[in-house]
Amino acid sequence: MDNKNHSWNSSSWQEDQKSDFKEMDLIPSLHLIIYFYRLIVNFIYMEEKFNKVKYNQQYNKEHYKQFKTELKAEEKKELDCILKEKGMSKVEFIRKAKELLEKGKLK
Repeated sequence: MDNKNHSWNSSSWQEDQKSDFKEMDLIPSLHLIIYFYRLIVNFIYMEEKFNKVKYNQQYNKEHYKQFKTELKAEEKKELDCILKEKGMSKVEFIRKAKELLEKGKLK
């Protein structure tokens, strides 16, 4: 064991081991840095890429509910004609009927 690279008592061996350890230590650190860099870039990219359609769907799902009803075919045609004459949408019709009910003008 004259070779100082393999001698346990050699200070140069210890220095070599320290430098090897530092180099080996850098590899996982570099991988972590790259990993977090990619995460950050993806997060920023996703923030910049705003999907209006998806946002609107989520917003509507959280803030609106459907009001469904069934009418006889003749009643539906009559209601559609009245709404067309008045220039009123179905939503406006429902809101107006609700308002009249609340005021007690519609029973």
